[in-house]
Amino acid sequence: MFAGSMGAYAINQRVFYVFSAPIILPVLFYSFILGGTINTAMSLMGVVFIMMMVGVVRRMNMTIIDAYTLSIENKILAEKTRNLNEKLKFSNANLKSLSYKDTLTNISNRRFLTEMPTPEIERFGYSLQRSIGDHQRNTNNKDANLVYGVFIIDIDLFKQVNDTWGHKCGDLMIIQFVNVIQSLIRKEDVLCRWGGEEFVVILKRTDPDYIHLFAKKLMNSIRATPFILSDSVTINKTCSVGYTTFPFFDNLPSALSLDQTIELADQALYHAKEHGRNKAVSAEYNIAQGEIINLDDSIAMMKDITQALANKKILHTERC
Repeated sequence: MFAGSMGAYAINQRVFYVFSAPIILPVLFYSFILGGTINTAMSLMGVVFIMMMVGVVRRMNMTIIDAYTLSIENKILAEKTRNLNEKLKFSNANLKSLSYKDTLTNISNRRFLTEMPTPEIERFGYSLQRSIGDHQRNTNNKDANLVYGVFIIDIDLFKQVNDTWGHKCGDLMIIQFVNVIQSLIRKEDVLCRWGGEEFVVILKRTDPDYIHLFAKKLMNSIRATPFILSDSVTINKTCSVGYTTFPFFDNLPSALSLDQTIELADQALYHAKEHGRNKAVSAEYNIAQGEIINLDDSIAMMKDITQALANKKILHTERC
């Protein structure tokens, strides 16, 4: 009974009183009433034992309470930490997303293009390369007859807009220009502001014939759009476009990276601007009948694009 009483006290003092009062106290009183050496000694020993156990178990009780309280506090702290980590993770994701956005147009910026689509596009090239090695191209690979279209678009004589009507009007012009491009591409395609009045479009997994059609649609849409700069100023503009396909070499899909493909498109854009603007110019590999380019040829060509153009290994073709 004493042990049970002490166990109750270790848990809760009220439980101790409820358990002990009706059981231990009557036994002690009854022993005193009976009298006698043995009964009196037993009663005194019970009182001493209770006093000793109260001293010991009271500390045990405090230890249990402290441990329980600490356990609850740890759980609360762990939950708060988890919530803070979730908020921090969400905030970091938002910051990262903002770092990939152009503040004026809210489309992707150059940093996004150099970090995000590259692995996807290069995996596409490796997939095509494996298909060629397995002699499965144009049969089992669903991507075998598709390409990525890489376009660089420049607003013609944009500086005149800023010089004539101010930078605020120039910003309005850029926003409307972006809206026109967005109306022509799919949700999964990439549109980013490359810098100033230059933009990059990447058409994902599309038919090779559509690449030239898209360039024509883009040029015609820009020409037909009235750009509203203010209540009293509405202008028409043209653009220059340089573009190519990924893969650039049909038989060597993984030879060029995305950056190198963009460089080819940029060279085509330069050709368009140097030859009167308001043109769409494609960069194409001039392959001879039955010729198969190898990796060394492609590396040499990319090291000296100017020489490749002079040798007519790379052609700049005006499409519209």
